Amino acid sequence: MSHLKYIRVIAPLTVFLVILTVVATVGGSLVRASTVTPLVLVSGPSPYASCTIGGPGTNYVNAEVEPYVAVNSSKHGNIIGVWQQDRWNNGGAHGLVAGSSIDGGETWSKTPLPFSACANGLGYERASDPWVSIGPDGTAYTVSISFNQSNNNNAVAAATSRDGGKTWQNLSVIIADNQPTLQFFNDKESVTADPTQAGVAYAVWDRLELPNGNPDANLHTAAYRGPTFFSKTTNGGLTWSSPKIIVKVPSRQQTIGNQIVVDSKTGTLYDFFDLITPPFKVTDHRQHGDRLRERSQYRAGDPNGRHHSRAGHRSCDWPALHRLAGLALQRPPLR
Repeated sequence: MSHLKYIRVIAPLTVFLVILTVVATVGGSLVRASTVTPLVLVSGPSPYASCTIGGPGTNYVNAEVEPYVAVNSSKHGNIIGVWQQDRWNNGGAHGLVAGSSIDGGETWSKTPLPFSACANGLGYERASDPWVSIGPDGTAYTVSISFNQSNNNNAVAAATSRDGGKTWQNLSVIIADNQPTLQFFNDKESVTADPTQAGVAYAVWDRLELPNGNPDANLHTAAYRGPTFFSKTTNGGLTWSSPKIIVKVPSRQQTIGNQIVVDSKTGTLYDFFDLITPPFKVTDHRQHGDRLRERSQYRAGDPNGRHHSRAGHRSCDWPALHRLAGLALQRPPLR
């Protein structure tokens, strides 16, 4: 699994650099002058500093990593950020924290998110991969990968806020793999609030799968896969739909970094992700998935890549990160 952990470091870094380039280019062409306000400290002393749960490993108290920020379009000045609090050297953190501002970022309040045992929330030893998105009615959705270091128990969980990020309710476990084996691990989830439908949000993630739960068998095989799973809420996070696979992959391939983007004009959902494939080289790659119309459930596109076209090829000695414009889904009617 060390190879897969290395992949997790590279993928967010690549996206971060791309975003910086785009912002700099757009800013240079559209903005002639700008004023940069002084930096404001958002985080503070760790609320988990006294927690001793989660070892073995080295824990860095007051280390905050992997921040993500969303702006509330329905309430002027409201910004919500989330981050890992007290990062471990071997993955995850004591817990996740939300910071909220109601004055455009001048001042901030902090709230522990209920995704780990240190937060007196879910009973998992660690939490990671924070994400936040805000709907048109001001409902904020946040998600977590919650997991144990002492065994392979892991889950994707969600919570919501209706007061600008000050408090969080509706704690839900979307999927949990708590078997006494290493066969399944959920990873790199994200959440997207539908910008046109109040109370609707979509979660996606990859689920790493080994052939079976026998540890002796896993020592003698390089087989694994990581399909994309999808879940949605249509009632503001009170409940989430049963997870469905929307991107199938063959053995020794996985998606990672899945994110739903909504076309507000057509109602189409797009899942963007990186695809990891042998021989583990970096390749620019674009796949156009089937346009799917939901009746009773989402159906995945052709797992054999029948609807794909290459948009150029470039390789280097990094592990494979295939940028995909993945799967287009027709937004289902609300029931």
